[in-house]
Amino acid sequence: MEHVDVAEIRTGCRVAAVRRTRDAFGLELAGGGRLSARAVVAASGTFGQPHRPALPGLAEFTGQVLRAAEYRSPVPFAGRRVVVVGAGNSAVQIAVELAATARVTLATRAPVKFAAQRLLGRDLHLWTTRTGLDAAGDPRHREGIATGVRGLVFVGLEWQRGLSSNSLCGVGRDADRVARRLAAGLARR
Repeated sequence: MEHVDVAEIRTGCRVAAVRRTRDAFGLELAGGGRLSARAVVAASGTFGQPHRPALPGLAEFTGQVLRAAEYRSPVPFAGRRVVVVGAGNSAVQIAVELAATARVTLATRAPVKFAAQRLLGRDLHLWTTRTGLDAAGDPRHREGIATGVRGLVFVGLEWQRGLSSNSLCGVGRDADRVARRLAAGLARR
């Protein structure tokens, strides 16, 4: 266990359950142990456990298999045959980028919905933030603040406040906002 200023950091812990008591939250840790806190930030995001389906023949495949999070550049794939699987925005953006230097097939189950990563020479997330299009709600929270449980906030949710909320481009902005609102709420108690 390590302490940074007033934060206690525990690694290798898995939270099995969170229960709201009158004045705090009780957290039960897998393998035993309990914690108590006035607030909980659920920051697990959606990329902590990337899913790679069991594909027939994958064990015998001699080529390279990457998740979107592992992709960095089209350079190593120049002149090669590449199949990008999936119709999510990351998969489509990667396929478009690869197509400039490789022979690319995009394999999907559904029609492609695509938002170009760069518009007018600027990153998409800049435009969505500046134009106000980067705002969306969710019935269980409002901009990361739980609507029914005082002291519970979220960071890294898909469309928490907008398109980039669960990406590295946008999660910091959301985390800053949620942290400020949570701190203000705790100071009032």
